[in-house]
Amino acid sequence: SALSLVRARLGSPARLERLGSN
Repeated sequence: SALSLVRARLGSPARLERLGSN
């Protein structure tokens, strides 16, 4: 999903990974 790409760019922690799962 788009969120997966965003969290990848930001290098964010597992917190956003939860959103990426959805």
